[in-house]
Amino acid sequence: MRLVTQRLLMREFVAEDWRAVHEYASDPFVVRYNTFGPNTEEQTKDYIETTRFYARQRRRYHYEFAVTLRNCGPLIGACSLVLRTPECQQGELGYCYHPRWWNHGYATEAGQALMRLGFDRLNLNRIFARRQRENGASARVLEKLRLRQEGLMLESELVKGTWRSIAHYAMLRAEWALCQADFPPCEIQEEPPGEEDFDL
Repeated sequence: MRLVTQRLLMREFVAEDWRAVHEYASDPFVVRYNTFGPNTEEQTKDYIETTRFYARQRRRYHYEFAVTLRNCGPLIGACSLVLRTPECQQGELGYCYHPRWWNHGYATEAGQALMRLGFDRLNLNRIFARRQRENGASARVLEKLRLRQEGLMLESELVKGTWRSIAHYAMLRAEWALCQADFPPCEIQEEPPGEEDFDL
């Protein structure tokens, strides 16, 4: 699957992406608000292989995309929409980007595409996201995506040895119906399966 926006191409990961991902996934400053990292090379390679495994599943719960620029093609980060199960009709947004590409609106643009995927293609009833209270940059992205803050859970997650307060955001399908016209278009392309996708 590929998502195409005005400036971005969001595609499935390939094995060779690990070096580009490792540039930011191994940076302590970049991942200071993430539950993972700083990664070793082996951890980043494992992440890439895990995303490729998810992409091959016939019943797919994890949509993890490499985010690249349409014009010149460098990988600038990753984003995801993770379903608990298809039956629950809920998906969680996630994202992480190389700092070279911060403050260009790319996280918002990719997030808008994921919301179109979730509501328009996957028929979700609710899309949600979480952020650590200190992560103001993530708060701005979620606000631009029109997700409303549902609450703040104080010291609810132990992250890298420290208790963190987590803000919860969400949008319902009924709310999406009122604002989707304001979101830019996104082309959702289904890619033909490769040989590894077939059961032998």
